[in-house]
Amino acid sequence: MSDAVELPPDVINEVEEGQRFRGWIANSYSQIEFLLGDLILRSRQFPQYQSHTQRLPNKVTSRIRAVSAMLEVEGPLSPFSDRLRDLIRKFELTHDVRNLLSHGFSIYNRNTAGESWFEFRKHHVEGAVEELLMIRTFRLNELEDEHRKFTELAQETMIEFRRIHDHFGWSA
Repeated sequence: MSDAVELPPDVINEVEEGQRFRGWIANSYSQIEFLLGDLILRSRQFPQYQSHTQRLPNKVTSRIRAVSAMLEVEGPLSPFSDRLRDLIRKFELTHDVRNLLSHGFSIYNRNTAGESWFEFRKHHVEGAVEELLMIRTFRLNELEDEHRKFTELAQETMIEFRRIHDHFGWSA
């Protein structure tokens, strides 16, 4: 015998829509994370960046540090440095939301008045504090707004990286 509860179609649709937004947010972040790593690897051909490209950092924060350090060096990336710095700054602002949505436990809530929201919880380690519980709620329209911001940033970043690839002849 099952204890499963039959959910109304509007609840199922809202949960699925929220999870779709969550997936696009993670995907958009991953696109940018990949492009940063790709830039590091491709920049190995430039002697000016040798000290920053010897290894490909696994963590996105380390990739950001490596690319940011490369942008401080006068070299082939200099014409793109202002725009890349701006994109990196915007990208860094998305980290906490993406981290919570990608790694957090998701709970869908609906009260008797019909109001609904998603709650995300994540155990988080920060410095010496090992057991921070991050909790944040999003209404569906707020998740949709985050989705829009993330996908727009990913698109902006991909356009800039396409310019860089075209400039250096890296485009296939």
